[in-house]
Amino acid sequence: MFRNVRIFLACFFSLFFIFTVANISNVVRAQEVGGAGIRIQPAIMEDVADPGSTFSYDITVTNLTSGKQTYYLYTRDIVSVDGAGAPIFAKGDVEKTGFEISEWVSLSSDTIEIEAGADKRFSVRIDVPENATPGGHFGGIFVSMEPPRLDSSGAAVGYEVVNIISLRVS
Repeated sequence: MFRNVRIFLACFFSLFFIFTVANISNVVRAQEVGGAGIRIQPAIMEDVADPGSTFSYDITVTNLTSGKQTYYLYTRDIVSVDGAGAPIFAKGDVEKTGFEISEWVSLSSDTIEIEAGADKRFSVRIDVPENATPGGHFGGIFVSMEPPRLDSSGAAVGYEVVNIISLRVS
């Protein structure tokens, strides 16, 4: 079963990356009515890793709103993809498969404040454990107007963007 999931995820991400390269731009934007929005660069972080290796990245967030904004930063694992090929992110207590990545990711901050129209960078560090399961590990770094909620219902006003992490462990 895990082999089928890995093959499905590998096919999905291959198509996803081909589409992204075809777009040339490596930027994710979320916008709402009234000029509100956010941009995150890069949209995808992709690497090949050996167990025990460490990676460092910088992510730039741009506030596209007309006022100062506080954004919340957090990570989640990708557990599957839906019928349209969009990633499904883990929520709540999900059974561990050995292909998680979010626990390996350290963010330099869990919130950032950005003036209207300004950019701000934050650092990301990925520490691959010595006993990491070989294969693809997928997750995301979220930038949201609201703090992370793993299990919730109801409606909220806000938006979030995500940077996809794809790490293939040898």
